[in-house]
This record gives sequence, structure tokens and C-alpha cells, in this order.
Amino acid sequence: WLNANAVEVVIDDKQSNANRVVLTATLPNETSPGLAQLRLATTDGMSNSVTVALDRLPQMPFAESIATLPVSLHGSVPGSGSSKTSFTGKAGEDLLIEVEAKRLGSKLRPVVQVFDAQRLQIAWALPSPTLGGDARVAIKLPRDGQYTVEVHDVQYAPPGPSFFRLKIGQWQCADLAFPPAVTKGQEVTLALLGGVPGLTVPFRAPADGQLVPVLWPALAAASGPPPSVTISALPELIEAPPTDPPMSLPAIPFAVSGRLDGPAQQDRFRLAVTPTSKLLLEVFAERIGSRIDAALELRNLQGAVLASNDDGPGMIDPRLEFTVPAGVDALDIVLRDALDIANDQAIYRLVLTSADVPRNDVDVSAKSDVLNVAAGEMRILEVNAVRRGYDGPLQLVLGQLPPGIVAQGTEIPSGASGTLLTLTNTGDAVAPLVTSLVAKSPDGVITRAVRLDTTPDDRSPVWLREQFAVAAAPKNVLPFAVAWADAQPPTNWVLASKTAIPVTFVRPTGTLGPVRLSLVTSQLEPKVNNQPNAALTVRAERVVEVPVDP
Repeated sequence: WLNANAVEVVIDDKQSNANRVVLTATLPNETSPGLAQLRLATTDGMSNSVTVALDRLPQMPFAESIATLPVSLHGSVPGSGSSKTSFTGKAGEDLLIEVEAKRLGSKLRPVVQVFDAQRLQIAWALPSPTLGGDARVAIKLPRDGQYTVEVHDVQYAPPGPSFFRLKIGQWQCADLAFPPAVTKGQEVTLALLGGVPGLTVPFRAPADGQLVPVLWPALAAASGPPPSVTISALPELIEAPPTDPPMSLPAIPFAVSGRLDGPAQQDRFRLAVTPTSKLLLEVFAERIGSRIDAALELRNLQGAVLASNDDGPGMIDPRLEFTVPAGVDALDIVLRDALDIANDQAIYRLVLTSADVPRNDVDVSAKSDVLNVAAGEMRILEVNAVRRGYDGPLQLVLGQLPPGIVAQGTEIPSGASGTLLTLTNTGDAVAPLVTSLVAKSPDGVITRAVRLDTTPDDRSPVWLREQFAVAAAPKNVLPFAVAWADAQPPTNWVLASKTAIPVTFVRPTGTLGPVRLSLVTSQLEPKVNNQPNAALTVRAERVVEVPVDP
């Protein structure tokens, strides 16, 4: 499966052996370039996903020399070493040289260097936040001759698997979209930044969703993940050309997007305010892939700075809460780039809301993205909610399910930090599919796609984490069953108390050996100062291991 689409594959007998299986598949011409989740489906269920790249570049194993360009080489950096390849180029030739690693799930923090025939470095690139921690060089070759490309880890010590994909040639790419956010249902023209200057694409924001990828305007020419756009419930404005007085802003809440693309540029806005009211100003720049280090100031109309912020809590984007002084009915908002990058990727989004109005938001995540449910059995998916103002119930809505699969535990109660979503296979069909999982408030105001809970260094596109594989599998030959011994186990527990809960289990006939039991709860682990709070955590007192049957 590629994302939610089934793809037929054929085993390559000539390249397969006892240690590996080589599968070949032909994708439809309308397949969009970018990144996708690849899964293998068999009669026993679905595999875990891996992130793969899709495009029309020639794909080759990594080699010491390249015969023709463009090309995409697949390899792995050997520990503390580097991977090297060479090609012949002509003076004035424009090339892109890009490493995809972090975005594919690799632990490699790639550095790419380009040397000429005399071993003189003519270009290099470090891991870029705009590229999800990967690296790209855009170069015009200075002379005819041979060039060498080297790839290595930024510390010459990758902390895990160091596979990568090296692309050399010319292709259509874009790293950011402007504006970076669009109001639900609105139609706009997006500028695609980071590749061919002036590249645009029409875009209509869906009624639901949080972050969606842009469709490439030319499928055959594109490579790499497309930029994404935030789907907003706020009015979304675009900065106007500089004026005196500054651009007037509407009443809050709203958001405004702009570019600091000129040297020493400062974007200024004027906001009418009410004395003693409380404002919340939040800049999205580094968090959306922009290269700027934004700095925010609030000034009175005489130019005096009333408040400023450079870095918010745990981030380099500014966040500022401000109480309007008595006698002040207008403020000037000033944004600048502390790095003064001044290019077309120096974009930002400024969100203004009232600090007096409680936030009404929540993020929902799941511990796994694959559930294989054998006939007559059940599987549990931990779903957690991180609440930011919204404390009401959430209903979990699954997309299409295989025949015979029934869902229970689909509600996260008011105030709860999660639920255990249970899928039971009541049928006998064998059917895999990739589906969606959405959390909704009863009034429909809040709709959040449930995403796979990943590690902080995961750089795969967010929308790929919103896919869940569910398979109805055959009945297990050796079934194992475990259940509560009491029909109604205790539900009201006293803080700091201990409760013994008897369980029963049935071993498959003829199997022996110890059985280890673990406790799974719907509670999101409470933390104090970012450390687990054992006093408030529902947990097993110790590991329970049942010895071998006599």
C-alpha cells in the first residue's frame, strides 16, 4: 500500500533470495511526487509503515561515479565516514544537489559538500530546518571537469540508521507556500518558494483539516515533498506595501502573513485597541519552516517601545501577552528579522487574539498506526488528548473499516486525557486497508485529525502521520486469551491506594512458558516539571509474571 491506495506488486525472482524479497510495482502516471507511507499487506495483516520518496528521477544504488544526470542515488553513510560519488559537468551548468534523509526516517544529519577536480570545495550545505533537517545545494558549475559530492553526518556519528537519498540534476521543488495559512473554504493563489522564481498554484482550502499539502503544478518535473498550508478558522490577511501611517488591522481575532524580503526591513501594522484589554500576539516563523529569527515589538504612536519579545517558551518564535495601558487606544506592531536574511523565504504569520478569551483547542495522538485484528479477537489503540482550553468530550470517528471490524471506546470523556479504542473482529473476512481517525466535539466546532505519536526528531510530513492501517486477519492457530476475572472490575479508586484486580488467561494447548502481564490505561502520564509524576499515575505496582504451568 502507498498511503491509502492499494498497489499490486510482483516478486522479482532473479533478485530475491533467502535473506530478502525484491518486489516491483508500476505506479499510475497521475501519482503525485513527494513522500508516501509504504506498507506491505499479506493475508496475515499489514506491516509497519516506512516513508518512501516518489518521483520520475532515475533511481540507482549509490556508486562511486555517475554516468548521466539527473539521478537519484540510494545509500548509507558508513558510521564516522562519508559517502562519495563523482560526475562530469560543464561550465555554467545549473544543478541542484539534495540529500533526503531525516524526512525519510533516517537518523543521519546530512552535510553535503561539492569539490572540483583540484579538491577545492566550491559549495556545501548543513542540515536546514526548512528541509526538515536535510541539506540542499544550488550551484552553477564554474568550469568543465569532474566534480565530487560527499555526504556525511554533521558530527560524523549518526545516532542510528544512516540511509539517505542523494539527488543531482534539475527538478521542480518548493519548500514553503505563501501565504502559509488560508481561511477555511477560501480560494487563493499560492506562491511556491524555494525553487523556480514566480511559481504559483491555485488553492482552495477545505472545510476541514489542519495542515494539508499543496498539489504540484507539473507532476513530471517535481521531486521532493510539496509545501503545506495551514487551514485556519481565522480571517487571514496579507501584509500591504509599506505605508505611512502603517497598515490598519481589523478587530481581533485574525492573522496576517508577510515577508521580510528586503534588507533591514521592518513590517509595521497599526491596531486599534481598548484600554486595559489583554492581547496575545504569536508569531509563526521557525515553526512553519521560515528561515527568519523573528523579533516582535509593540510601540505607542509616539514610537516608544511598550513591550517586546524575541523567543517564546521553548521556541525561537516570539509570543507576547500584553495588557493595554490606560489612555492608549492604538498600538503599532513592528516585526523584523534578527538575522536579516532578506530573501523570498523570509516569511511569517502573526496571529492576534484576546488573552481574556480562553483557548479552545486540543491535540489528539495515537500510540500506533497499525492494528491487525485476528478473527474472534480484539486489539487496543491508546489515544491521548493534550488539552489547551477545551475540556469537553471528544468523539473518535473512524473512516472505512474492514468487514467485521467493530469499534468500541470511541469517546474521550470530558476532562479525560484519553481513551482505549478497541477494535474487535466479529467476522471471518481477510481484508486490509488504510483509514483515517478524527476527533470531534459534539457541536462540531473542534475537528482534529488523530496523528501518530512520534519522537521529537521525526521530520516526516505531518499528513503522513494521519494514516492508520487496519486489517481483518485470519483466526490465530494458537489463540491466547486474557480477561478480567470479575465481570465488573472496580472503577472507583482512591488516590495513593492499591487495588488487586484478578485476571484470567487461557494458554494455547500444548504451549508452556511464563506469561508477563502489563497494564495499559487511557491516562496520559501526568508530569511535573516535565518529569513523570508517579503519585498521580495509574500503574502496576510491579511487573507481573506468571510462571510456567506445572
